[in-house]
Amino acid sequence: NSLKYQKDVQNSLLQLIEKGLTINMKEFSVKEVIVNDIGNIKGFDVKTEIIIKEDATLGQKIAMSPLMAIGNLEVHLKMKIDKKMYSYIMQNPGMMMQLNSYAKEDGNDVIFNIDFVDSKVTVNGQALN
Repeated sequence: NSLKYQKDVQNSLLQLIEKGLTINMKEFSVKEVIVNDIGNIKGFDVKTEIIIKEDATLGQKIAMSPLMAIGNLEVHLKMKIDKKMYSYIMQNPGMMMQLNSYAKEDGNDVIFNIDFVDSKVTVNGQALN
């Protein structure tokens, strides 16, 4: 029975994550991007760590409402964008207002360290408004 198998797999996964889980994406990068009106520009690098905190009641929380489990989730994302790429992105006025106040320059790059901990988001140490 396919439905029983699906339910068994779901229960096994819930039991696994109740013990806590850490997922690391060591590197996701785009080395170069070709933009029609600009030409070749360097891209970006992203590193991510996702942590699901150990909690014997996590399965029950998810069954009642997945949003109840958000307190068990931590996400740490580090993004490095080439300044020329960042300048191109910033040509969009809506993006400029939102991103620029959080940007941190490092040489030829712009850095964004984004953390989601205890249901709160920070960018480069600043609370997200």
